[in-house]
Amino acid sequence: MKELDLLVKEYLESRERLQAFLSDIEIEKSKDSVLLDSLLSLLKDSFFEAKVFELLLYLNPSEAKKYISQYYLQGNPYEKERYKGNLDVMLDDYRSVLGESEFSKLIDSISDENKDFYVIKEAIDFANDE
Repeated sequence: MKELDLLVKEYLESRERLQAFLSDIEIEKSKDSVLLDSLLSLLKDSFFEAKVFELLLYLNPSEAKKYISQYYLQGNPYEKERYKGNLDVMLDDYRSVLGESEFSKLIDSISDENKDFYVIKEAIDFANDE
């Protein structure tokens, strides 16, 4: 059990360092595939998802759109596992980073049925109110 305790402490410390680093990072549009691959891997961890998504919007907007569509906006929302509270922040960042026109295109690409799903509807409302 001592080993487990040590691993958990190391993990939490590493997570905090990574969160601090991500908060201070400055992204410039680039073709840095190593950074892109790392960010895409981090998206799988819901703790980092919103911040990594914001960075991805700057680095590769098409990958960001693909991600948010695949995991949140397209398909049957009742079968999605990703609704953990980040969608509202992610949509707000989408609008802030890519602009009103791109945000409108994204929202228009969502089926009316999915727009009525309460989580998506609330997230869109949040992004529009900010």
